[in-house]
Amino acid sequence: MRILLLFIMLLIGTLAKAQDLFYVVFINHPGDITYSSSGKIVSVKDAIKSKTKLRFRPDAKMTCISIEKGSFYYDGAGIPNNNMEGIIGSLSALLKPSPKLGSFKTRGANFKGYDLKTYFHSELTDNRILLINHEALPIDAQNKNNAEDIFFIQFDDRGKTVTRKIPETKEGLIFDEMLFRDKEGMITDQPYLLCVRRKEGDRKISEKIAAFYPKFAERVDISSQVETIKRYAKVKSNDELSQLILNHLYQNYGKIGIEIFDKRE
Repeated sequence: MRILLLFIMLLIGTLAKAQDLFYVVFINHPGDITYSSSGKIVSVKDAIKSKTKLRFRPDAKMTCISIEKGSFYYDGAGIPNNNMEGIIGSLSALLKPSPKLGSFKTRGANFKGYDLKTYFHSELTDNRILLINHEALPIDAQNKNNAEDIFFIQFDDRGKTVTRKIPETKEGLIFDEMLFRDKEGMITDQPYLLCVRRKEGDRKISEKIAAFYPKFAERVDISSQVETIKRYAKVKSNDELSQLILNHLYQNYGKIGIEIFDKRE
């Protein structure tokens, strides 16, 4: 009986500790959040107690997962004294429950690629679109009238219109971050135009497909975040897990198709 009682007490203690931990899923910029006591940088996959004091720089953003309580975020909005030095506080005092952005359409049985007009439009994210750097985005064959169609982007760089062709392979369009950089090496805060040049008889006609804000990420970084969610999120089904992952990506980056993860994650 004593052994059983001791086991129950240890189990309760373990569960209590698990409920008190927040696992870091996302930080917008490395180094924006540090441990107050040591100055060590907080990283994705760190397990942090709810009362641990952290220092947040003014523009810091963070998403965390609690095994029992769900998904939470910090963005500093509306917090007083968030000046040039940032603020110091515990997760229990500063984290807010992550919003549920709505229902997302997951992988279709006959998926053959994306319709560019709908893929690059997202009211939920104010047309922010997450692109995995250097990877092909599969597109539906109906996006091309013929093999000579060329896709390109356009954007304004200090009053000059810049036009750049998007590389394409049999797997899809390759959205390289360098294509989107201006003369100063920055991605502008203005919308980019996704366009196509079609050949119709002897004429070449350019058409606008969508206006969007690109948000780039490396596969390894997104994979690490997805892995953390899969490990610590307490969900009942794969559909719920997909919803949680997409909600996180939509909130912190931009719209992306779950198919991009179905094939690798």
